[in-house]
Amino acid sequence: MSLTNLDLSHNELTSIPENLFSLPELINLNVSHNKLVSLPFNAPFMDGTIRRVSTNFFSVTVERASSPLPRLQTLEASNNLINAGSIHLRIPASIAKLDLSSNPLDGDGDNVSCQKLVAALGSLTKSNGRVSQGGLWGNEANFGL
Repeated sequence: MSLTNLDLSHNELTSIPENLFSLPELINLNVSHNKLVSLPFNAPFMDGTIRRVSTNFFSVTVERASSPLPRLQTLEASNNLINAGSIHLRIPASIAKLDLSSNPLDGDGDNVSCQKLVAALGSLTKSNGRVSQGGLWGNEANFGL
């Protein structure tokens, strides 16, 4: 059995363990209402190391993906301290709903990072590509710019 839903909301987290972004079957992730300052999607893949599954009969086998959260459909990350420049732009391509509302996305005045984030979100194929004044992204997501 694989982990498909994970709710870490309301825990005052300041960061997420990097290996969380390599969970291959995770579909829904809620990290809202914490104190997160970044979404480092690509962190577990930055060193170029290929992660292998253990072949030792007596050890715990942990399956790892080869790309960030390949099955993730919903990411709730509202009400944190995330700015646009701290979101890795290798956003999981499977995301259909993304909520980044109530984050200081442009809090550091970095319009270039906001533009890059919007461009990265625009390249996602699972969403319908909407960014509206109300902050909608995807089918029913909230970008909050």
